[in-house]
Amino acid sequence: LLADADLLITSNRPSVLTRLHISWETLHPRFTKLCQVAIFGYPEPRGDVAGHDLTYQAALGLLYPPNLPRTLLADITGAERAVSNALGLLYERERFGRSGFAKVVLSEAASEAAAPLRYGLTRPGGLFGGGSPEYNIYPARDGFVAVAALEPRFRERLFAYLGGVNTAGELSAAFASRNADEWEQVGEELDIPIVKVISAEGES
Repeated sequence: LLADADLLITSNRPSVLTRLHISWETLHPRFTKLCQVAIFGYPEPRGDVAGHDLTYQAALGLLYPPNLPRTLLADITGAERAVSNALGLLYERERFGRSGFAKVVLSEAASEAAAPLRYGLTRPGGLFGGGSPEYNIYPARDGFVAVAALEPRFRERLFAYLGGVNTAGELSAAFASRNADEWEQVGEELDIPIVKVISAEGES
């Protein structure tokens, strides 16, 4: 099977690849045209430590216990890396005639996705953590609206429409005066990023 294959993608710990005789070191001498992408949970020397998306996020401060995460951050970002690496390996083999190996580490993918939190951007009071009135979530008359008027053109347009209000308190009072659907319509008409918030249950 591998003799005719272009690419092998594995998602096992290093010791398992060795035990099953499908590590790069074992396969490459036998299948010189085969490219391989190996997905691991942790980098060495912790390559054989058990992990999952939930535990990667937990270690990075991305959870709000006791709630579970609403997306599989490490799995999704890791999958994107795996695809990118696979395409790169196949392109290099096509152009230069040599196969290659790439490693994708899910905990590292999650760590890079968590960089905004690590550098304070999304922490409470940070630029994307409530510190900017024009980039926040506000209660509407019947739910909530997400407002992302971060760029000057959006911000100026929003403040002008609201009659010059520009503080968090003033914006909160203004958005509470209408329904979320109405504010979303205003956003579309004025070309400002404003949408009603949909909960995980599909309700605004």
